[in-house]
Amino acid sequence: MKKIICMFLILAMITAGMVSCQNDDYDDEETIDESDDLDNISDDDYDNNSIENGSEVHNQYENLFRIDKFKNGLATFLVYNSSSTSHFGSSGSWKGNYYYGFVNIKGQVVIEPVYECNPYVELPDFEYNYTKVGDLENHEYIIDKDGDIKFELGKNNITAIGKVSEGYFWVETVEEGFPNNTYIVKYYSADDLSVVATFEDIRAIPDNQHIFGANSTLTDSGDGLLAYELDNYTYYEDDVLAFNIKEYDKSFSPKSDDWNIDLDEIGDFDAANYYYYHVSEGNNTKGQLATVALKSTDKVWYYAVVDSKGNILMQPQKNIIFPIKDQGLLNNFPTGIDNYEFCKDLCPAKDEETGCWGYIDPQGNWKIKPQYSSATIFSTDGYATVNDKIVINTKGNVIISPKGWTNEIVTSLSGTYKYNGDNYYDWYLTFSEDGELKITEVSKYVGYSSRKGTYQIKGSVLIVLEIGYTLAPTINGNGEYSFRKEGDTLIINDSEWVLSDVNLPQ
Repeated sequence: MKKIICMFLILAMITAGMVSCQNDDYDDEETIDESDDLDNISDDDYDNNSIENGSEVHNQYENLFRIDKFKNGLATFLVYNSSSTSHFGSSGSWKGNYYYGFVNIKGQVVIEPVYECNPYVELPDFEYNYTKVGDLENHEYIIDKDGDIKFELGKNNITAIGKVSEGYFWVETVEEGFPNNTYIVKYYSADDLSVVATFEDIRAIPDNQHIFGANSTLTDSGDGLLAYELDNYTYYEDDVLAFNIKEYDKSFSPKSDDWNIDLDEIGDFDAANYYYYHVSEGNNTKGQLATVALKSTDKVWYYAVVDSKGNILMQPQKNIIFPIKDQGLLNNFPTGIDNYEFCKDLCPAKDEETGCWGYIDPQGNWKIKPQYSSATIFSTDGYATVNDKIVINTKGNVIISPKGWTNEIVTSLSGTYKYNGDNYYDWYLTFSEDGELKITEVSKYVGYSSRKGTYQIKGSVLIVLEIGYTLAPTINGNGEYSFRKEGDTLIINDSEWVLSDVNLPQ
């Protein structure tokens, strides 16, 4: 369960996500013991399996963009094909084409990346044995973990398919008749495809539509699923049909929802009634744990860990960060902690001093030291993705990685990079070793102009200073920009800049 209390506007905190980093000042500590069944690859294989030979997904897809968190033995992975095609979605615009598929914990591609997607929205996963997939052309399917299609939109009279939520999904079909068609909505178990409930003469609301703040998924409290009547694409309160899933499926077990802690104050810390917290789903020795962000009266963020009995496990402090997520480009109000939660007694956290990511225990001790540019939560079977493309286990051992991967430390971006995209102008970024940055604009019609400033690197964040406002792609002025470096390519906020040997005017 999530609880959000927001009293005033704050700027979105930029989450690290791009370039790997490392800090040797931390002492190596053993992580919490994990059960033997989590190790699908023996310790003797760690040094050779991934680092020297590379995994199948890395070898097969040089255009691998990222690997998401693992669930139920599989993770969604994204590949990127560069093109001048522009796309627009509710979360922003992007160039090029992104496709997702699924990879197993050995790095083997189980389902090929054939589903085109918006890279900035949450992608489907296999928390259960079946999931809903789709593409930008509104092709939708329910597939199993082998990629076999079980339901397909437009076939067998299927008119709509709902996403998997809390272990269930719905499928709407139509039986044509006179004078009216008959619509049937069936709810299925995402574990075994058994039919849980059937409704006739009612239509289901699509996943991307809403009615009075509700949607067609199972409520977090476990009270039931909702189906909605559709009348010329207009939704009415009287047309809502709600039912209790427990009346239909005796095996239904909703998530634990016993979080009743008053967090207005944590210990002697004055939270000023302004805080966010995110509750884990369990799989910890102490059960549910909450990562908490509190804003002090002097407007400084502090972070803590609390259990469901109100015990303070990590006292409020500033150096270990659980980033706040933002509502989006059109709404700067934050909406809570960005899903950083404990699993296997480990939680991803950002080190304020270095800007790098590692994993802490409930008391705030670094169990996997800060050394990554990004980090996901651990899966229940004990795996997490770091640096977008590296998979580790709870001991910090590398399970999946590209061939010859090393944890590169990026301290300088010395050189000139050209923007790799369609533009009326040619844009260049020139980084000097002593921290100077120049943005250059070249046009055969307008001529040449440049703007100079300075830059700093902190973890995976590029900090631009003194350069003022510009119209350069990605970098439009002073501020912080997430980045990563892949060979001669510098990727800033997902826009590519390629190392260039061009001689620019001084």
